[in-house]
Order: sequence, then structure tokens, then C-alpha cells
Amino acid sequence: MLIKLDYQYVRPFLSKVLPTQYLTSLYSFFRPLAHHVLKNAHFESIIIEKSVHVMGLTFRNSLGVAAGFDKSGELLPFLYRLGAGYVVVGTALDQPHKGNPGTPWVPLAHSHAAINRLGLPSPGIDVVLQNIQKFREKYNAQNFPIGLSVMGHPLQSAKEKEKGMIECIRKSVGIVDFVELNQSCPNVGEDLEKLEIPLDAFTFDVPIVVKLQPMLPQKKILDLCANGKIHALVISNTQKDFDISNIDLKDQSHAQYFQKKYGGGLSGKPLLEKNLEYLKEWKRELDACGANTQLIGCGGILDHEDVVRYMDFCTLTQVYTGLWEAYAMHGPQKTWKHLLLGL
Repeated sequence: MLIKLDYQYVRPFLSKVLPTQYLTSLYSFFRPLAHHVLKNAHFESIIIEKSVHVMGLTFRNSLGVAAGFDKSGELLPFLYRLGAGYVVVGTALDQPHKGNPGTPWVPLAHSHAAINRLGLPSPGIDVVLQNIQKFREKYNAQNFPIGLSVMGHPLQSAKEKEKGMIECIRKSVGIVDFVELNQSCPNVGEDLEKLEIPLDAFTFDVPIVVKLQPMLPQKKILDLCANGKIHALVISNTQKDFDISNIDLKDQSHAQYFQKKYGGGLSGKPLLEKNLEYLKEWKRELDACGANTQLIGCGGILDHEDVVRYMDFCTLTQVYTGLWEAYAMHGPQKTWKHLLLGL
């Protein structure tokens, strides 16, 4: 497989010989092609039944695909056949958005990681929901919940953002199984500390999940959890302010250049240890305030051992960057068996 050759040989070699600006341009250019390859991949469906009951829903297994991997819903057939327990589609916006110029993304080949500043590219909520409906009509997908990640449009005012987010939720009711409020994207120039969760989001008959940036527990979030408003928290999104020492020495120059030129968020293996620390604190505080809010672990999952470590605190987990690597190295028939079962 070409993708395996890329991960094993091409990517490590190019990261040594190409300046970051060229490496970024190359992989940003070919990123849409990679999604096209996945969309058209042919293989027999893998079903791994390790049912989990969360938020009034039954998940065929606890490992799902994080928001951002399938921004439009076009990869749902691929991810369902791959064995995913669930998928969060999006992030979806109320209007189409091209994202940041060039949608920059660079792999950190020696660190099992990547940095991106895509800037929430989206075809818009209507197209996303159409794709989800097409999938549901074609596949009789049992115990395969579909979540929808939503956020305010980056080009809108604060008031318009809130209105757009609520409109996305309103349109999605009856089509998706839960909604994930993206309160954590580091790639749209927002001051994340000032982002507010619109209370109108909790008026709809759909479970609400909130995806947070890497951070310690905050009272305003804990209060919403204690009041039964938030069904689950995802800990956490890509990391903007990361410790460069967690990056392999061979990748540090790429990471530093990318951050200086674009900003963006780090994903992959370097997030794991810090996320586990945050999860421990969130679980302690949620237990202390008597909240029934579930925790969903996301960030740094590359193999079964990582999933097991997350499950000490969580009822569900999500994979993104590690999914690319697992698919490249193990192929479609073994990707989910490798990640979820350690086979």
C-alpha cells in the first residue's frame, strides 16, 4: 500500500531533507487525495462488538473517530466498515467555509504526530447532514451512533456565531445521535478562554457533548455538568501551547517553524501523558460535585495500550492522528483490532 510506504519510508526521509515550508506545502496539497483514497477503499466490513451504553445510546464498541477526520460525512461508509464504534462528523458550520489559506498541515514523522492549522474547512451544515442521511439510508448501521461537531463560523461576529451554532443543532435533531460543541479549536484565532457555551444548546432533545481544549477543570463547565446539562466531556482537542521537548529531536525544527509561521495545534502521541493528567483532575472534580457527566478520552492514541490507559478514566475514547498510522501499518482488516483489541 502506498500509504504504508509513505509512513515507513517516504515521510521520515522527506522530513530529513526538505525544509518545513516545502514539507508543509507537499502534505497539505496531497491531503485531499488521501481522503479520496479512503473514501474509495474496498474491503470487507469489520465488526467488533464490545457494546457500551452511554448517554442513552448503545455503541458497538468504545473507540470512535474524533471530529476533524471526516469533516463532511463522506467517510462514514469507510469508517463504519473499518470497525469504528462511532464517528463524530465535522466540525460543521452554518455556512460553507474554505478554512485557512492553504489549509496547512505537516507530519512530524518521528514523533507519531502532526501539526495543523486547517481553520475549520466545512461544506456547511446542509451538505453534512445530507451525507449523514445518505449513509443511514444505504447502511443498516446498528449501534453505530453518529455525532455532529458544531462551532460558530470563524468569519462571523460573536452573536452570529452563537446563532449559527444553534441553527446547526436545530437542523441536526433527528438526524444525528448526539451533538458535540467544539469549544476548543486552536486554529481560528479565537480566545478560547472567552468562548461561551450558548445555553440554548441545551434546549434540544439531543445529548450534548462538549469538547475542551487541554485544560484543568473550570467552575462554569463543572456547574453545567452538575446541573445535568452536559452529557459528556471530550478531553481534549489539539494542543496549541505544547512542550517542544515532547517532540522528537528530528522533528523539532519542523514544529518550531510551523508554529512560528502558522500557529496551529499539535495532535498525536505527544498529547497522551498530559491528557491523562487532565482527565484525572476532571474525573476527581466531576465526582466531587456529583455530576453524572461521562468522560471521553481523545489525543495520542496509537495502540491498544493507549486505549486501556484512557479507559481508567473514560467510558469512550476517540482516535484521529493514530488512525492514519494504524491504517497505514496494519491495513483495513486489522486497524480496529490493533487499536481496540491489541491484536
